[in-house]
Amino acid sequence: MVKRKCLNNLKSHLLTLNFKWDSRVGPMLVIRYKKKNVGFAFCHRQKDRCLTIFGYTSFLCARCTGIAIGFLLSVLVSFFNLSFPPIVAFGLMLPLIVDGVSQFFNLRTSNNLIRLATGILFTPGLASLMVVMV
Repeated sequence: MVKRKCLNNLKSHLLTLNFKWDSRVGPMLVIRYKKKNVGFAFCHRQKDRCLTIFGYTSFLCARCTGIAIGFLLSVLVSFFNLSFPPIVAFGLMLPLIVDGVSQFFNLRTSNNLIRLATGILFTPGLASLMVVMV
C-alpha cells in the first residue's frame, strides 16, 4: 500500500508532454509538471493565412513563412559578423508583437502581406538580441 502511494506521488511530479488541438491557436504542446500546465503553440496552418504562389499553398502560415525567411537572412547576415544594437533589434521585433497581439484580441484584422513582413523582420531582431545576451 505504501509503495503504491509513493508511486502515485512520483507520477504526479513527473514531466508529461501532450499534444492537443486548441480551436484558437491550432496544435499545441502542453507540458505538465507538478500539476501545472504550460502550453506552447505551433503554426496553426489555417488555409486563409497560408501563402499561395503559382497555385502552390505553403504548409506554413504567412507569419511562420516570414520567420523562416528571416532565419535564412539572419544566417546570411551572421556570415559578415553583423548584428543590430539592442534597441534596433527590439524595434524589428515590435511589429510582429503588435500585429499578433492586436489580432489575437480582435482589435484589427491583419493580412498575409503584413504577416509575412513582420515575420521577416522579427527573426533578425531576435537573433541579434540572442547574440547580445550570450
